[in-house]
Amino acid sequence: MKAHKCDLLEKHRETFKKVCADRAVCPDVRWVHRLHARAHEAEVRLPVGDEMAELIKKTILEYNVDGNKASLTYIGNDFVIAVCSSFMQRVHTLLSAGQICFLDSSGNVGRFNGRVFLPMIDSVAGGLPVGAFITTSESEAVITAALEEYKKLLPDVAFGGNEKRGPAVFMADNNVMCNSLSASFSESTCLLSTFLVLQATWRWLWDVNHSIEVKDQEECFSLIYQMLHCATETEIDEAFNKASQSAVAECYPNFQQYVSDLYVDRYSWALCCRQELLMMENNTSNMVESTFHVLKDNVFSRTRAYSVPQLFGFVTDSLDKYFSNNLIATVRNKKHGQRSFYVPSSRSLKDIDMFVISRGVTSGLYTVFNISTGETCFTHLTIGICSCTDGINGGPCIHQYAVTTRYHLESHTIEPMSAETKTYLTWVATGSCEIPHCWRRPRNCMSRPKKSRPRIDVNNIAPSTSAVSSGDELIGDTDCDSKQDD
Repeated sequence: MKAHKCDLLEKHRETFKKVCADRAVCPDVRWVHRLHARAHEAEVRLPVGDEMAELIKKTILEYNVDGNKASLTYIGNDFVIAVCSSFMQRVHTLLSAGQICFLDSSGNVGRFNGRVFLPMIDSVAGGLPVGAFITTSESEAVITAALEEYKKLLPDVAFGGNEKRGPAVFMADNNVMCNSLSASFSESTCLLSTFLVLQATWRWLWDVNHSIEVKDQEECFSLIYQMLHCATETEIDEAFNKASQSAVAECYPNFQQYVSDLYVDRYSWALCCRQELLMMENNTSNMVESTFHVLKDNVFSRTRAYSVPQLFGFVTDSLDKYFSNNLIATVRNKKHGQRSFYVPSSRSLKDIDMFVISRGVTSGLYTVFNISTGETCFTHLTIGICSCTDGINGGPCIHQYAVTTRYHLESHTIEPMSAETKTYLTWVATGSCEIPHCWRRPRNCMSRPKKSRPRIDVNNIAPSTSAVSSGDELIGDTDCDSKQDD
């Protein structure tokens, strides 16, 4: 019922309330229950064995039209469904698709305890999916088979032109996914989400089987937290020695072993070991987590009463519609909760007046010199990086903002967005390059300018009626006359 209302909202935005009041178009819940008992339940009842396999194959064949791609394969008693829709194939053409891709999974979304995997990339509209997997297991063999099936569906321009080599960086939430990604995309660097590393550490400390006392858990956690946020490899070596030789670690040999295992695998989670990678200021997979919240809350309504064909339909259709609308909202400068453009603080804006910006020899390279501090930073807008702390990994910074505003250029996370980029994003969202002319305007042109009246100094107004006789409206002229009379 909720999915049907979402479709009506897509079709009748301005008259949505009036359409929902029509029972012929939007029936009540009792009517839907009777329809489900009479017809729908007979069609998608809980099949098993060969009957379910035939139903899944039929659903995939019906989906593989208009450029959509999906495949089904079996690994023992488990099955894998890989999806790469026409919308996801267009998302692959974005330049950011070749930089970093996030992979996460979620369970409890169907009757068969299936799991949904979403590979997503970062963009000006937030996260965008570049595929989807539905599996009945999260073992390493099943995930690897899903990735291999996914590679068969990829377009020629996959991952920003990297094709089947994959993006420069993959980020996952556990070692099982990292192992599968390394096996399927050997040329990509696989990293772990820092948030999930700390979360796993917290669960390990609270596990009663590890016998860590409550009074020592906070200190143990802070030692690992310091290792995670070290700026250089020398600092992480010192933090490791401090954690291993601390008094609290000597009381718990199992914690010493846990710290040692983390240190050996530090290149996949420590921040100091990923400074040379274009992370686009992303060290967690939170954008995938937020997408799963949207699916479970708005699409699945926090229920599990779905068969595999139903789950397949929701994952494909609902995902494409949701993220396509996000892109359109970004093009129209009507962002609703998506990733916003970089906006510097008022203190940073004051520093821009002290910047001396000069063009470099290489195209796209600029030198930004701060007169007050004597600091010199090098910014490359084409790549989207800067030599400062904030922009070294591809994140937005005040220096990139200063260059774009000074020379009226375009950047990945800083407005304005050019008309060509808006046309391109519209094609990614809808498959068509035709957009209204008003969408091509800058953001400040989209809003209607407010009419402001000129401020009048009532103390300097002469006792004359020429202003009134000429048709001008004076604010508070009665008060002026009364003051003069007094």
